[in-house]
Amino acid sequence: MALVPCKECKKDVSEQAAACPHCGVSYPAVSNEDIAITAKAVQLKVETFKMRYIAGLAFFGGFGLILLNQEQAELGMWLIGGGVIFYLLTEIVRNLDERKLKKNK
Repeated sequence: MALVPCKECKKDVSEQAAACPHCGVSYPAVSNEDIAITAKAVQLKVETFKMRYIAGLAFFGGFGLILLNQEQAELGMWLIGGGVIFYLLTEIVRNLDERKLKKNK
């Protein structure tokens, strides 16, 4: 447990402290930039999960439509293709965003 200067009052605090005992600021050893980067990473994971979920609904919905209603097979194929494309685009965007986050660190 090393001592580091608080980001607000600049007095020494433990790097694992949840609050500065001198000024009361939350997580005194973590810079505001690190907190912002972590928040962006969490937001990216949430958005990626939502987009994957939508892609999965389209993909598996297309299979279900084909299995349950042969007359709608063409629509099912469009849903499957759309789900795959949406998933691939989601992964490309996620990869680019993760590279930006790593570059900012």
